Amino acid sequence: MHITINGRPELLDGTTITLRQLAESHSIPTTGTAIALNGKVVSADKWDVTVLNEGDSLIVISAAYGG
Repeated sequence: MHITINGRPELLDGTTITLRQLAESHSIPTTGTAIALNGKVVSADKWDVTVLNEGDSLIVISAAYGG
């Protein structure tokens, strides 16, 4: 399956993958991170039930701490 993450094309193995599985496979933390799927933010409590589709576009934003 072909998707885009932060403007970069990605090829994913498998036919069904959830947002949570993607986050885990890319070491994306569940806290301090926002993910927008096709322009709409998906709350972390919905990552388990949000299935990605061919051509989806994701934007991943992680909070940074420090000064």
